[in-house]
Amino acid sequence: MAVNWPGLVSIGVFYIIVLGTGIWASRKSKREEKKCSGNRSEVAMVGGRNLNSLCQHLHNDSHLGGRWLYSGYC
Repeated sequence: MAVNWPGLVSIGVFYIIVLGTGIWASRKSKREEKKCSGNRSEVAMVGGRNLNSLCQHLHNDSHLGGRWLYSGYC
């Protein structure tokens, strides 16, 4: 059985690109985390963005609606 060298090389290049993207994103997120005033969990949840109160209320209401819908009360 012969080895498919072009396929093997392309998969290797793909894995290197994925690894490089992960390293780049990790470094970028650490830089952004240092700029933010919140703690680590806040930075992870909202990505360093400040959400206004309307957006926060809509988000919380969507979770409440989902809980009521899937728990059988509606």
